[in-house]
Amino acid sequence: MAKIKEERGSTVVEFVLILPIFLILLFSLIDFGRYFYTRVLVANASLEVASAVTRGDVTSNLQTVLNQAAPNLASFSSLERESQLTYQVTGTCNGVANQSITVKVSTAFKPIAPTAYLILSGVTPIESTSTMRCLR
Repeated sequence: MAKIKEERGSTVVEFVLILPIFLILLFSLIDFGRYFYTRVLVANASLEVASAVTRGDVTSNLQTVLNQAAPNLASFSSLERESQLTYQVTGTCNGVANQSITVKVSTAFKPIAPTAYLILSGVTPIESTSTMRCLR
């Protein structure tokens, strides 16, 4: 069928109208995937650091344990190179079994899509807390 002269260019107009909506949806999906991936890795990192503390690792090794449990996670979640995971240990084992320690690991999450900024209110901290009993 031959195109009618009045319909020429309508494909370009439709594409221009749909493209921004498609891109917003695409980047929103990427952001939510990054957000939940970051949450899972922060939870695993807090468990690893808590496990290291209960085994008797000294505080100077905990940043290494944290970086091994979640390599490059802070820069992935905040989209900045200088970002890092932070941890806080509450309680000590001191060679006494069955005492509890609590580890809190956190990082910042910065979305790239405008819809995620609306839902997450901009840069959002992601935190996970793990509690374990001392083994020694």
